[in-house]
Order: sequence, then structure tokens, then C-alpha cells
Amino acid sequence: MFKRPIFQEVVYWGTFFFAAVIVGYLLVALVKLSSEEESAFQSATNYRDRVQLVTVLTSEGSFTIAFMRSQAPLTVKNFVKLAQSGFYDNTEFYNFRDGVFVENVESGGTATPRLEGANTRVGEIFEEWVEDVKIARGLVAMPARGESLVDSRQLLFFIEDDPATRGEGYAVFGRVIEGMDVVERIRRITPKTANTASTAPASLESIVVD
Repeated sequence: MFKRPIFQEVVYWGTFFFAAVIVGYLLVALVKLSSEEESAFQSATNYRDRVQLVTVLTSEGSFTIAFMRSQAPLTVKNFVKLAQSGFYDNTEFYNFRDGVFVENVESGGTATPRLEGANTRVGEIFEEWVEDVKIARGLVAMPARGESLVDSRQLLFFIEDDPATRGEGYAVFGRVIEGMDVVERIRRITPKTANTASTAPASLESIVVD
């Protein structure tokens, strides 16, 4: 029976082993690259799910909001999307009974991007089941229409505790954790409506997503 010389055997098995190592290395590299791409994709698509804080910059100073995701996860996600798009930038503050609010009155439902969880665009009403929350100082909300519709055009910042009100009509999604003195100063200098303004109202300049 024909046998290869020992040298040829060594070359043959050495080449085979080297090729196996190269193939193994390439497979590991491909798996790692795929994993990194998947992680990057997940990081990008879940970014709004991970944001915890935003900083609101106003003409009177800044304040920080922490999200209450378990309370209104879809409202939080939509707020982050709207804030990143500049939807609330350069809006004026006005007073209401328990605090101050801003409103984008020029959206007309035609701006982009689309809202999460609904076939609507920003400035329109989207759907999320709204739980009642006892109104308290520092809470941040959007107006609710009934128990399952939320209006993205307004942001309300509560300054007064109102134990008698359990959040009916509000989708509470955050709390001011720093800078309540700024919110109070805004309330002192802003009118209840634009028609009663004796001085220029405070304005929300931009929202920084951390």
C-alpha cells in the first residue's frame, strides 16, 4: 500500500490544521460582528425606552424631568420623540389652576415624526390607557381625553398639590426632580392666557434628551 512520505504527511496535516484555525477564526469574527451589529441596532431602536431624564431649557433657567415609565410608557416614548424633533421648542408658558403649561398650537397634526402606537402624526391625539394619579407638586403630564386618549400638543407642569384630584384628564408621565424654583418663577411672571399678558411670558426654549 502506498504511503506518503513523512514530510508530506506533516505538510498535509499542518495545512489542514492551519485552514481549520483560519475558518474557526473567521466564524468567530463573523459571529462577533453580527452580535455587535445586533447590539447597535437594539441600542438605536430601544433608545427612547432607555432615556431616563430630560433637561428643559427656558428663558428663566432650566429644570430636570425624570420619567415615570411604568405609569405611561407610550406617553414617555412619544414625548422623547417630540422633544428630539423640536416640537415644543420656542413655545410660551401660561398658567392654569395647578401650575403652568406650554402648547404647540401650530402643529395642525401635519408635522413629523409619527407617534408611537398610532397611525397619527405629532400634534394629534394618540391612544394609551391612562391611570389615575393623585395630583402632586412636580408632576408632568399631557392632557387626556377620556381614559385612553392623550393629546401630545400640551405639556403641563404641576406646582400645587391637589389631593382631591386623582389625575382625571391628565396622562402623568414624569416628575420635576431638580429646578422647581424655576417652574415657580415661570408661574409668577406668566399670565393665565395670552390676552391677559402684561409682560412677555416665559418661554420653553428647548428640551435636551440626556
